[in-house]
Amino acid sequence: MARCYDKINSTPKALAAYSNAIRYKQADLNDRLAYARLLLKNGSYRQAAKEFEFLLDSVPDNMLVKNGLESARKAPIWKKEGSRYKVKRMDVFNSRRDDYSPMFLSDDYSQLYFTSTRNEAQGSDLNGVTGTKSADIFFSEKNDKGKWSKPEAIGTGLNTDYEEGACCFTPDGKQMYLTQCATDPTSPRLAQIVTSNRSDAAWSKPTNLEISKDTLSCFAHPAISPDGEWLYFV
Repeated sequence: MARCYDKINSTPKALAAYSNAIRYKQADLNDRLAYARLLLKNGSYRQAAKEFEFLLDSVPDNMLVKNGLESARKAPIWKKEGSRYKVKRMDVFNSRRDDYSPMFLSDDYSQLYFTSTRNEAQGSDLNGVTGTKSADIFFSEKNDKGKWSKPEAIGTGLNTDYEEGACCFTPDGKQMYLTQCATDPTSPRLAQIVTSNRSDAAWSKPTNLEISKDTLSCFAHPAISPDGEWLYFV
């Protein structure tokens, strides 16, 4: 149960479930590590440090444990020293659903594309993996006064009833690479990288990018190098 809560980012419930598993001696080292990292994420630095110290006795060469312990010890100092940056929530982009993978298009950072499962996403079926609507690519633009427009889904056929997300752009801004998870009841649901071309401010329907003849592998989350010569993906 703790692992399930962890995967859906329900941190308080995950922490409680991991704590119970440890109390009743049902947690293995991987569970203890997940618990320690969640404590660190939640800002419980002292308790996280104790968990990492416990793990270090069992797996002294584990870099995740070593780095976690160092982070737990130094985080209060970093927090006290403050940062040169101020992070604030951008309510204009956020909804009550998942909003992620922001990507600027223009050189003046006035056009923002991101992925969202908000109600305006295309299609009515719920994703069998996430339990939410399938994601689409949304767009917002900043005007001369620095105000961002209300995000809108990209039209022109780029978004479908399937899952689209995690986009990036070529340096000239004329081509978009993104992830699409098409649904086929006769075959596995696999992530693939597709491309879309921009013409007169409109994006074309996505076209599959053939990376390999292997039809049983997933290709997702593309990222393009600044010179446009390299494509990175998972």
